[in-house]
Amino acid sequence: MPSAFISYSHDTLEHKDWVINLATRLRSTGIDAILDMWEVSAGDDLAQFMEQGIMNADNVVMICTENYVQKCNNGVGGVGYEKSLALAPMLKKIDASKIIPIIKQLASTALPSFLTTKKYINFSNNTNFEDCFEELARAILKSPLYEKPELGVSPYIANNFATTGKKSDPIKTTMELLANALENSIGHNNVSFSQLHKASNGVNKPYLNYCLSLLVNEGLIEKNWGVFITISPKGFEYMLIHLKG
Repeated sequence: MPSAFISYSHDTLEHKDWVINLATRLRSTGIDAILDMWEVSAGDDLAQFMEQGIMNADNVVMICTENYVQKCNNGVGGVGYEKSLALAPMLKKIDASKIIPIIKQLASTALPSFLTTKKYINFSNNTNFEDCFEELARAILKSPLYEKPELGVSPYIANNFATTGKKSDPIKTTMELLANALENSIGHNNVSFSQLHKASNGVNKPYLNYCLSLLVNEGLIEKNWGVFITISPKGFEYMLIHLKG
């Protein structure tokens, strides 16, 4: 289960309630939220708790209020729990990709100076809490809302067959594919389009059809290549001459 260390300042009782509610929601979503209010008792070493939590957690969720940002930038902490912010320099040393800033300010979107270029999640408007929470949870769970599609093969590039870096002749390359597919065909001069496509290692189908049209124009295959491709006598002659070995 992914873990998230919650870093915040003890500004007010209302703010502490909001933080504990956020951490509770994260845990209900399958995220091991680590919060001092659950983990630290009187007499425990708060600095050690902060250091271990920040270094070992998968993510550090930084809840940025005006007070939090000011103390991080100044590198100071007050008394009690707020002393934890004196560890702000340590945050600069960890993998920055672990840190997820949250804006919980009313009149500003300021971040600690060493995080000014990072994308934040703006929780300042309570009416957007659910949308912001989903974005936060997905970021920690590495489950983006929008998946990047697979990169296809362009039909507009002249050579889409696998080559050794040299520009190939589409007629010769396609005839080589036909010759290879013919070895696994039950017919003497027929090859199915699916067999040819398989022999091409999944080349873009529009481009493969384009190459077949070139063979038709050269008289190397018959015109009935919608499902099956029939190799003409001229095509076999081409194979014998140009595809030796």
